[in-house]
Amino acid sequence: MFTSTLGHETHSLDTIEQTGNQPRRSVLFVVHDPEAIASMRDRFAAEGYGVRIVSDGLVAMNELRRSLPDIIVADAESSGISGVQLAEELREWGLPVVLLSDTSDHPIPAGISVLQRPLDIDELVLTIEEALAVAGESSRVLSTQ
Repeated sequence: MFTSTLGHETHSLDTIEQTGNQPRRSVLFVVHDPEAIASMRDRFAAEGYGVRIVSDGLVAMNELRRSLPDIIVADAESSGISGVQLAEELREWGLPVVLLSDTSDHPIPAGISVLQRPLDIDELVLTIEEALAVAGESSRVLSTQ
């Protein structure tokens, strides 16, 4: 079980789930400016992803207790619990994390993909697909041991 000391602040949570069929994959975006991610949210929803957006790492940890996504895309620098801290915690779970960064001057855990801003949506889609493929291969290897 994922445990954390959570504050009592109210933060935004935006959810878009594919209508009709179940989403083929789910993405949790942890971004300090949810409006800036709106076009990405729409793109991923259009491609069949269930999309959840939260505004910081504390809310993300609460969301993870409720339901695990297939992948997390997080701001490396954020208030509360940063994307880097989140990636370090989730590495043991085998849950893939892609970090979004404005700078390259902070240490990134091994095996974590990092995309520099400004973001290219096609590059983000490709990076997420690659991270999910690697995570799938890792889980198959672990399940056969």
